[in-house]
Parts: sequence; C-alpha cells; structure tokens
Amino acid sequence: MSKKYLLLVLFFLCKSSIYSQNLRLFDWQLYTSYKNIIASTVDDSGNLWCGTNGGIFVYSPSNNSFKTFNSMNGILSNNVTAIYFDTTSKLIFAGFSDGMIEIFTKDFKIQHVTSISTSNFPNLKINKIISYDGFLYIATGFGIAVYDINKGIFSTSVVKIADWDRTENINYIHIFDNKIWAASKSGIAFCELSKFIEIPSNWEILEFPSNNKSICGITDFQNQLLFCNNQEVFATKNNSATSILQVNQDIIALISNDFSFWVITQNGIMDKQGNYIYTNECNGGFVNNNLMLANTGKGIVIIKDGNTGEAISPNSPSNNVFSSLAIDDNGVLWSASAHLQALFFKGGLTKFENGVWENYTSKEYPVFITDNFYNVAIINGMLYSSSVGGGVAYCNPYKRPLQFSFLSERNEKFVGTRTETDTFLFVGDFKADARGNVWFTNWGQQSAGPILLARTKDGKSYPFSNCYKSDERRILKLEIDNFGTKWVGSYPGEGIGIFYFNEKNTFENISDDVCGLISTSTYSSLPDNSPTVIKKDPNGCLWLGFRQGLSIIFNPSAVLSNNQLIVRQINHLNNQYINDILIDPTGNAWIATQSGIFVVSYNTFELIQIINNNNSPLKTNSIYSICGNFDNGTIYIGTDNGLYSVRTNIIAPKEKFDIICFPQPFKLNKDEFLSIDGLAPYTELKIITVNGEFVRSLNTSSRKTYWDGRDSNNKKVSSGVYFVVGTSETTNSTGVQKIVVINE
Repeated sequence: MSKKYLLLVLFFLCKSSIYSQNLRLFDWQLYTSYKNIIASTVDDSGNLWCGTNGGIFVYSPSNNSFKTFNSMNGILSNNVTAIYFDTTSKLIFAGFSDGMIEIFTKDFKIQHVTSISTSNFPNLKINKIISYDGFLYIATGFGIAVYDINKGIFSTSVVKIADWDRTENINYIHIFDNKIWAASKSGIAFCELSKFIEIPSNWEILEFPSNNKSICGITDFQNQLLFCNNQEVFATKNNSATSILQVNQDIIALISNDFSFWVITQNGIMDKQGNYIYTNECNGGFVNNNLMLANTGKGIVIIKDGNTGEAISPNSPSNNVFSSLAIDDNGVLWSASAHLQALFFKGGLTKFENGVWENYTSKEYPVFITDNFYNVAIINGMLYSSSVGGGVAYCNPYKRPLQFSFLSERNEKFVGTRTETDTFLFVGDFKADARGNVWFTNWGQQSAGPILLARTKDGKSYPFSNCYKSDERRILKLEIDNFGTKWVGSYPGEGIGIFYFNEKNTFENISDDVCGLISTSTYSSLPDNSPTVIKKDPNGCLWLGFRQGLSIIFNPSAVLSNNQLIVRQINHLNNQYINDILIDPTGNAWIATQSGIFVVSYNTFELIQIINNNNSPLKTNSIYSICGNFDNGTIYIGTDNGLYSVRTNIIAPKEKFDIICFPQPFKLNKDEFLSIDGLAPYTELKIITVNGEFVRSLNTSSRKTYWDGRDSNNKKVSSGVYFVVGTSETTNSTGVQKIVVINE
C-alpha cells in the first residue's frame, strides 16, 4: 500500500469517527397495492370488503369513500386469501396466506387471531371461510379449523379426511344439506354435521366421472350441490355426481344465488349456459341477490342489473414489486418491477408524486413495446428506464404531460439477440460520465456486437465492443469511476468477471483505449465474478455487491497505468446476497440484501446498523432496491411485498449555515429532543451559556441533528438561555442560534 493511499485512508477514518452520529429512523410508512382483488364480500350496509395481496380496503358506494388496512395500518399481514361477512354476528373475517385471521366490526375495530399463523403446520394458508350455527369453518393448507364465534376460541380441527393425506390442503369448503363438504386435489368429501368431523372415518368420498380430481369450487343451486375442477362443472343428487357443463378455459370458482349460478374463469364470468356475461381478467367473484362482484387485477368490478361498472380501488401502486427506484430533483419517486428472478414481470413504469400513484404502460404509451421495465434512473435531468427485450424509454420527468421516447435497435446502434420471431434487446444499466455522455450496457449472447453504447448530448451514438473478448456480451451492471473508466459486470450466473474500459475521451480513436478483466482468479477478495450492483462512493472507491458478499476497489485508476488494484472484502457482508447500494451524503452506504439492510460507513467501513424484520416494521428481509431523498431525509425501501419509507436524520447539509432550532422553548420534561437544522458540511456544534460556559459538543455531517438537553456529564441542563454555535471545517464558516430551555 502506498504512503499516499495510507494517509488518505487515515484521513477519512479520522474524519468519520469524529463526525459519525447515531442513526435515527422514524415515521415508517408502507405503500402496498390494492389493485389485485383476491377475495370480496358485502356487509349488510352495502359496503364492499376487498382482500388483496397488499391488504384490505373497504369501499362505501353511498359516499364513494375508501378505508384501507395493511400491516402498518391496523392489521398484521398483507396477503389476503379469504374474506367473509357473517350475517349473524355482523363481523367480517379475513384470512391470510400466513394463517393470520383478522376480525373486523363494522366500525373497524380489529381483533387479531394468531393461533393458526403461530402453529407448526407446514401450510398455514387460509383458503376459505364460511359460518354455520355460530361457528366458523375455515379451509386451510393443513385441513379444516373450527372457530367458536361467541367464545372467540378454536373448538376443533380436522387434519385428516377419509383416506386423504394427513394435513392435506383443503381448497374449498361448503355447507349444504346438513353436511360439510371439503374439496382438495384428491377430490370432494363430505361429513354429516351431526357427527364428529375430526374423525377421519366419518367422512365419505363422493365419486364423480372425471380423471381430474382436483376441485377448485363448490356451491349449491336449486337443492343441488355443484362443484368443479378446472374444466368441468358437476351436479350432485343422492350422493352421485354428473357433468353438466364443460369449459375450455381454466375454471377458478363457482358462485350462485337463488336464481342462477355462474362459472368464473381467468377470462371472466359465464352463466350456467356457458355464455360470458363479463369478459376480462378475473381472480374470483361474489354474488349477493342482484349484486355481483368480479375480482380483477385492476380493482373490484360491480355488476348489477346487467350493468358492468369500472374497476374500483383506492389510489395505490399497480403492484407490490419495487425492484428499481429513482428520485428526481422534485422529490418524485419512480419505480420499475422486473428483476433478475422475474425479468418478464409486466409492471410498467410507476410514479409517486404528492401522495398520488400513477402507472404508465404500453396501453397508454405504445412506444414502450413491452411493460416489463427493469431499471430506472434520473440522468442529466432525464428519466431513463429499460424494458427487458425492448429497449430504453426516456422522457423529461419535469414536463407535463409526460412525452416518452424509446431507444431500440430500430433507431439506435444497439445489437440485440435474434430470436425465431424478433430481436431481444436487454439494456441492463445506464450511467452518465463527467462530460454528460450517457453510457448503456448492451447484453447479448456470445456474438458480435457492442457491450457499451455511448450517447452524446447532441444525440450521436458510439458503440464499443468488448476489446478484451469481442464476442463476450453477457453483461449487466455498469459504473463509471472518477477517471472515466467504465466498469461492467458480467451477468449473474455467467461467472466471467468484471470488465473495465476507458476510451480516453476519444470516441473514434480506439488506439488509446484501455480495457481488461478482473476476476476471482486474479483477485481473491472478490466473492464471485458476477456483481449484482456496482456503486461509486464520494471518495472514488467502487463498491461491488455480489450474491455472496461485498468488495471495494480503493484505487480503480490503477488499471490506467497497469498497476495492481487494491481490493478488500467487507466481512460484515460475507455470504450476503446484495441487491442494491445507496450512498448517502453523510458518510454511509446502505446495503440492500436478502437479509435486510446493512448500514456501513464508507469512510471507516464499520457496521453502523442492521435493519430487518426483527427490529423494524419490515415484513420481509428481502430488500430489492433502496434510494433516498436527502432533502428531507426519507429513505425508500423496495421489496416484493410493497414499498416502505422511513424518515431519518440523514439530510444533505447546506452550503452555508442557516441554523433553526425547534421546539422553542425546549421543555425538558415534555420534549424528547431539540431539533437543530440548517447545518453546513462536517459541523462541530457547541452549546454554551450566555456567559460563554461550555455545556456540550455535538458533531455531525448531516444538515440536521438533535440535542437531548443534557450536558457533557449526561445531566439535564438548567432553565435558561443558551447559544448553539456551529463551525464547519469544510466551508470555514460559523452559525449561531439562541435557544430557550425550560427544566421544571
């Protein structure tokens, strides 16, 4: 290690230790999608209760209002799988994929029932809830549970039915003709309600004429039990079954009222003659007298008196997957949903502005070609987002209405991969260099073509092949270091290494280009050869996240002089799957992993904090993306179960002091902290009395910090007037603010 490099490291270690501060996280929020309706019901006031994979919403048609619930707003889980209104108790029961049950009164008081969710059964999913004679009968992933509504306890459970497997998944249950009917992949069975249903021998198997025994729905109509597999509807009479309707689309469920029955398929709802009365994507449905509900991926659709309304849902994201995040200069959040485990997830492009969500798809913007957007970024004041297989959409995010353009093989010098019918183009990443040129990675199979495309401000394009190996294009991630070298990671799973390339600011002169490859064979501090993310920190170091850890390149410019790179693996992140890295303006790197968020100092590399579902409101530890609005200290955390936001004390410092203290006066017996805002970079704060006596010193690199009203001996100060004096070693400036403290 060179002397110059050692001194640089010691400087940052010293500065970071002085100005480090405790990380404060507060005001957590969770944004989930209420679009995809899984289950629905109607209470006796006409309110629609809709269960989604993002929680529950209640819609009141009388005043066109919504009330929403998710795991940070009243309930403990999000993925609703069943919902039911009991007409006797007037209670609403909601079941979830993790076995959680929530009980609502009509005035929205909630009782959490955790008995199933905390049990040891292998499959806890709640599939169906019905009531009969004061009891709930609950079809689950392990059998049937019976809940006494009045006593509020479980009275029995059924874990084996007839000769079916023990703890078999029960898809559906129904009560008809004084019998309870249960459906599974093995067929349909029934038990007299006068018998003990927990005794397997009390159950009988109903035979029916089909080789497909997997039953997905049961109902009754005109004193007949109806049930279905995914292709056929059967009717029973005297414990024998006959086929009454065959359908050429996959059946999801059956619903009925006193006048008819309907078959729900993935393509809509058809009547008993097999004619569609509603044609659209459908997840299920509900019928009550003359009111029918269609559960769709875009909201709840009311079908009444033959009239079909528009899909209804509260404003929310279009889906729960946030794999890529970016914030523009106005604080507007942009997101995409496709990711390495689901490259063809068609989530479109999403905007979150002033509390309102809006989704952009190829339906409104045919120029998109596809809707499976993978990456999103703000570059040179423009929004860029790549779609898997199509190209790159871009627009001015500050101009309304948005006007998207699209870069593809048709109008740019990208080279895609030929398929039998078309060309598959995948632009995995994009970054701007110091001159404002935008660089794009161009994935391809082992074939001729560029791995990088540079696009100048005036629209000229320059493709660059892999000068290390011309036919190697299996690449994904990109970063540009302070010396203009492009670092390109090979596609995860390909195991090639990290390519580097520097054109020396001469696009058309290839004789001075520098290129090469680093890999685990040359640098043992790399966990593997395929980074999932590459980020540059303010010190010029490169942070490389992998599926098995994190490494840092301290001197990336060494490749320009053919010198050895200094690469260090960060032990805190050993064996962690890294998805994203956020560099904040106060010295921290936020590492998004499959095990939560690791906050590491990018100066000392010490571990500051781990944020996961054990110490925060996060419901999952699989963090796909992370970004920050450091004008107000908000961190956005993307998962496949929704978007979280949390306020922090990490705020970009001001160029000059403008100190504001709140609250004034600072009452020690009431206020937890005094907020000190408007600080310059690397501030040393001193709190002194009006006589100049020293009370306490604080150091921060943020625009905002907090004082707890205690002196350097950890004793609460006396009532009086004090001065907050700030000094910045970076700007050589000072700031002063007077505060009043009351201690009584």
